[in-house]
Amino acid sequence: MLSIKQDSEKLDDEFEELFNSYWKKLYVIAYNRVKDKELAKDLVQDVFIYYLQKRDEIIIKTNVEAYLRKALQYQIIAHYRKHVINTRAFDQIIYQLSLQETILNHSLETNDLLNSVKREINKMPASMHTVFDLRIKDYGIDEISEKTGLSEKTVRNNISMGLNRLKKAIAEDFPNDYVTVFLIVSILISV
Repeated sequence: MLSIKQDSEKLDDEFEELFNSYWKKLYVIAYNRVKDKELAKDLVQDVFIYYLQKRDEIIIKTNVEAYLRKALQYQIIAHYRKHVINTRAFDQIIYQLSLQETILNHSLETNDLLNSVKREINKMPASMHTVFDLRIKDYGIDEISEKTGLSEKTVRNNISMGLNRLKKAIAEDFPNDYVTVFLIVSILISV
């Protein structure tokens, strides 16, 4: 029992001497690589903890300092590898969330726009309503005229008056995006 205690104290003394001899050198190396005092301390500490835990299994072929420097180098590489992977994963998650939010917002805005246009078209007088329905279905002015029995001039006037009504409704429903939204609607229903 006495010899185990002596061996344990001897190992602790050896480790303490090793730590005191190389801690500062390793810290300087780590700090020069990572430029962060706390991270440098953590990396050096990880090297010594690993050494302490595995000292019975570790076979040092060169000298202890060379081994510790190499172990520190691996710790730094592992840190950066983990940091880069975490950063990339985080960036990808943020990108995907942003993309989903944009898609959802676009879908909601499109839905709101369609509802606003439909609501305004439904408020139009019957002949104007019919003209707009046909125009939205991509009928030409002459085809709408033929189908409704209205003159081409009346069809154009209905479209023009209807666009003015839509312009006012869109200005109320989408005050911030009025110009963009109205241009889109005008292009869709252009004469």
